[in-house]
Amino acid sequence: MKKKLLSLVSGHVLITLSGIAYSIYWYRQEYFSDLAMSAFLLLALASGLGGVVLMGSFVVAEYPDLERRGMRLWHVCVLTSAVFTATLLVTSLMFHRLFTSELPLLMIWATVQLMVLLVCRKTGWLSGVQTVVSTVLGSLTIATGLFCYAIFYMLDRFQRFVTGLIPYGVIAVFSLVVCGFILWTFIRKKKSVAG
Repeated sequence: MKKKLLSLVSGHVLITLSGIAYSIYWYRQEYFSDLAMSAFLLLALASGLGGVVLMGSFVVAEYPDLERRGMRLWHVCVLTSAVFTATLLVTSLMFHRLFTSELPLLMIWATVQLMVLLVCRKTGWLSGVQTVVSTVLGSLTIATGLFCYAIFYMLDRFQRFVTGLIPYGVIAVFSLVVCGFILWTFIRKKKSVAG
């Protein structure tokens, strides 16, 4: 149980760290040397990848038992693939936006995060209310990222700067909220077992 908790919490903390590191990279480019900026970007990429891997390992560890009980996650992959494809087509054809790595990275995170929320609910790591709140906040986070991605090249320099910064900050805050919910549930379970 503690290993699963560590995987869940560490994954969300690393995603938060990734959002913060990328925000610093994005926000303070003119204040740091190229080496420092490269370090922030590398930290953002490494912690983001590490967070996704840790959260994914939680899903992989829990899924066989859940699958035996009838749970399927394929619909999450179909949904995020459809959103990715639609966003790519709409932004390319309507907004003439160049394809950049932000879109697939957002959708990979979204896929894993939605799976984590579903698995956490089924395994008792999140209550029903926490799952609903997390799913609504997660959907708003994804929509914010997609909107910022779509309009980025239509804006002037300062507006691009702000629009580029927003998704990473929102993802960082969202990850902290989910992490808090998971820890709250763990503490409540611990107290009920002790009491």
